[in-house]
Amino acid sequence: MEGRVEDELRGSMRHSLVRALAAIPGFDLLDDPALLQIAGASSNLLYRTGSVIFEQGEPGDAVYVVLTGSVRLGPDGGRPEVTLGSGDYFGEMAMLLETPRTRKVWALEDSELLVLPKESFQRLLSEQPDLERHVRAKLEARLRAAPR
Repeated sequence: MEGRVEDELRGSMRHSLVRALAAIPGFDLLDDPALLQIAGASSNLLYRTGSVIFEQGEPGDAVYVVLTGSVRLGPDGGRPEVTLGSGDYFGEMAMLLETPRTRKVWALEDSELLVLPKESFQRLLSEQPDLERHVRAKLEARLRAAPR
């Protein structure tokens, strides 16, 4: 009985950012200590409606997770604009492929984004092979779907 109460308390006291990350496909593969590591290595930034998050051609220096609001990824080489919302992440392509950003991204509405720096993201992938497989599979699917 006592263990069950402790488990329930632990669940209710779980850090709100850990809960948010645990709901994202791929990140849901991680345990709480790994999610807390992400929370500690990241920043939460608020972007106002219309604010540019990054420009096409800029270096890939971070991965972004949409916590609230929505963002728009501009067109790229025949790929249409894409809208992302809460629970979506972006910016990993430039880091994994070691290329400049392929799209301009801006906030469609006031949006809170978790920003995970490149070094932290790379370390996380090296320590969490399930997440790395998920992120790479998502990237490969995007590349296959891109017009040639």
